[in-house]
Amino acid sequence: MKKILSLKIVCLIVFAVLFMHCEAQPPLPDMYVDRDAATERKASFIVKSQFLLIDNKIDTKDSIFFPEKSFSDMLHHFAKLSTEPVGLRVVFAQFPENTSGHVPENWENQLTILFSPIVAGNHDTEFYFINDHGNFNPTDNKLSNAEAKLWISNYENNIIPTIKNTINDDDDKNYISIENRRILSDTKSIDYCAAAIKQFADEIKYQNNIHNDQNFITGVRCYFCAYGKRGITLQDGSRHYKKRLIIQLAITTKDEEVFDIDTTNRKPKLNACPLAEKVLPKFSSAYDNGQLCPANCPTK
Repeated sequence: MKKILSLKIVCLIVFAVLFMHCEAQPPLPDMYVDRDAATERKASFIVKSQFLLIDNKIDTKDSIFFPEKSFSDMLHHFAKLSTEPVGLRVVFAQFPENTSGHVPENWENQLTILFSPIVAGNHDTEFYFINDHGNFNPTDNKLSNAEAKLWISNYENNIIPTIKNTINDDDDKNYISIENRRILSDTKSIDYCAAAIKQFADEIKYQNNIHNDQNFITGVRCYFCAYGKRGITLQDGSRHYKKRLIIQLAITTKDEEVFDIDTTNRKPKLNACPLAEKVLPKFSSAYDNGQLCPANCPTK
């Protein structure tokens, strides 16, 4: 009888530990994209890169690697800028031809991205960058307004005229309004709300903890991607943003290998940014076309 009772107690303890482990698992990050969708979006960018190569003589790279410390240092710096950080703006840009201290070797004219913190009540725009495999220092990695304007205008003047031919011109959400004119345009920038960025950073900590190795996640690989020919499904059931340029952020382990997080027993995504228009303020900035949410971010 005692043996049976002891066995029951052991079983209950094991069940409780397993239950607590499952409960401790956070929901999937709002930015999570499954392998099939990610593969399709990577393949869709190949079409755009082929257009860049043919028309602009730019054989652009497909991704940028950010060491985990560099990425986290940048987010920590942005968090210090405001007690209520609103979000992060990722702006597409193109390196200039010169080899200044900010342009890494063999990256001249390449497609890249700039990071701009969105701070409540502050309409001053600041731009930062992290080079491929580079470090982050808030002073050294901040661009002057003149440099940022040059990098961004390079993209808008050199790359957009080419890649806009890859997007669907029959999709009304692939157009922007400039001076009362309706213009077909590919993506200029993407806004992530603070909650989505926090979920992504928390996923890195979670993976390090469950693998009992604080250096298990070695970095973040930013892939240049594009939505597929069907676009994405919005809340009203319509499909839009067909073949638009986006980025996908993937966490990596040793040897910069992209790490597929385990989705077993994970709760569904919580929609960190249910209505991006309400979460993020509208800026009258020439750098922001105010159109796209990150991958799978629902809109009204």
